[in-house]
Amino acid sequence: PTITSVDINSTDPTTNNTDVNITIYPRNVSDLDGDIVSNISNWFVDGTNAAVFFMPFETNISNSSSGSVNVREYSGLGNNGTIMENAFWTTTLGCIRGGCYRFDGSDDTINSSADSDLAFTSRHNFTITAWINFTGVDGTTYGAIVTHYNNSLSTSWNSWEFYARSTRQLDFFVRGN
Repeated sequence: PTITSVDINSTDPTTNNTDVNITIYPRNVSDLDGDIVSNISNWFVDGTNAAVFFMPFETNISNSSSGSVNVREYSGLGNNGTIMENAFWTTTLGCIRGGCYRFDGSDDTINSSADSDLAFTSRHNFTITAWINFTGVDGTTYGAIVTHYNNSLSTSWNSWEFYARSTRQLDFFVRGN
């Protein structure tokens, strides 16, 4: 792909403070093969990645030698995911940009090795963002959207979960230190 320029806008261009929103707008984007081009920006603050887990689902990457399907994660921490059960990638079922995954609400997951990077507790500040098209939960009272469980043999059990109830209510919990 080719991008001729990028516009950067701030919600307050008179300052360079950390409490303003910065948005980029790629201009004159093209691809020689006519493929759709999606912008994926990885933001850094003082040389440190602002995200510990960034998976926009824009593409489906298959590993033909192992038969597994990998989902690319862009934080730079190597937390790529592996499709488990029957989640499938599509470009047509209500996707915002590029592509999205469809989960049946029962056993489909994307498994990542991001255990230590996502080990937040109630003492940490963190943000979770997810675009979902909730059509219901099949056969259960809730459907997990993003979760982290660490039930190691240590004395603390740190976990968190962002999930949807069958009533379409979104809930979040944190358990641990």
